[in-house]
Amino acid sequence: MDEDQLERVAQELVLRVRDDGPDGNGRWLAAVTDEHDRWALLFILAAAVPDDRSWKHLTLWTYGLGGPDTDDAVQARRRVLLEETDGRAAIGSNQYRRRRRAA
Repeated sequence: MDEDQLERVAQELVLRVRDDGPDGNGRWLAAVTDEHDRWALLFILAAAVPDDRSWKHLTLWTYGLGGPDTDDAVQARRRVLLEETDGRAAIGSNQYRRRRRAA
């Protein structure tokens, strides 16, 4: 896969993780990628994770929302994610903020 295709797979995986379980996601990922693509995908996803927030902050959308994946639980996770990213997405990457602070 080229970078654009891997980016699309990465974005879909991010959405799927919030909606589907690990087994289903594993089957899907195995069906749409090969071993080489999955290795590259690790680095693409790692590059997309902000490094200026704690792990707990990044995964806060999962706390207290475990259990069966009902429609309500999926919507609640999405709502938490949107609330956590509201305003930050407009700023851009953490690199932008670092450069701005350094200036």
